[in-house]
Amino acid sequence: KNAALKKMQQRIPALIGTIALKHFEQSFRNQGFTDSTLDPWVARKSKNKSDRNNPRRRAILVDSGALSKSGKVHSANWERIVVGFYGVEYGKYHNRGEGHNPKRQFIGPSKVLTKRVSDLLNNEIKKIISK
Repeated sequence: KNAALKKMQQRIPALIGTIALKHFEQSFRNQGFTDSTLDPWVARKSKNKSDRNNPRRRAILVDSGALSKSGKVHSANWERIVVGFYGVEYGKYHNRGEGHNPKRQFIGPSKVLTKRVSDLLNNEIKKIISK
């Protein structure tokens, strides 16, 4: 049990970081942020009215894909886990809704994410106890 506990202590922070990163990256596929439920992003304004209702139009916040691909687990240990989107300056303005940008949050506190992390920890503890 001690060996299993030690192994869990080493890998859990990285697992939590990965779960968080995948949750935040899902915002781009969902076209909205999930806290308790999905909060869809405000649609992009188009000068062409026929384009506004086109289901095949380009996804919001995805042009080059630079922002959605810039996410990473910066650090993960038992003191803190840092996940973010790096190197794309405009991301924070969209996430917060600053300047002329409507708020299109893709990262932040999430009840769904907290539940996933809690479930992971409970499952890992059960594995150790059952050994």
